[in-house]
Amino acid sequence: MKQSPFPVKKIILLIIAFSIVFNLTAQRKVHHAKRSNIEIYKNQTLFMKRAGTIITLAGASTAITGIYIYSNSEDNDEQSMTLGTNLFLGGATITCVGIPLWIIGGIRKSKGMIALKKFDIDTDNSLAVGLGLTLRF
Repeated sequence: MKQSPFPVKKIILLIIAFSIVFNLTAQRKVHHAKRSNIEIYKNQTLFMKRAGTIITLAGASTAITGIYIYSNSEDNDEQSMTLGTNLFLGGATITCVGIPLWIIGGIRKSKGMIALKKFDIDTDNSLAVGLGLTLRF
């Protein structure tokens, strides 16, 4: 029996390492005070969300292709079995990287949208002439 080129211990270690890195970066908060900085932040997080979506879908399709190749290979065809296994493991790893990016990008995008909404408060309905007080609920 041949040794797999991707040992399970290394794959699990990579998945744990990537999840720790992405969980640590998800803890970052919006500390920008200028509207232009918040718009840049929102655009960057939108890019992160889109990239996570594309990476997740590419990894899932690669994993499904690997399963299809492995299941349709004959018992004595080790080359296609190895190819199917490697595609599945690679696709699963790519999917595990893409899902946190997708989630973190979505969360940060909504935080950026909330921060932008704070700049769009309309005071036209205020009854004060000149200097006034506006209550926000």
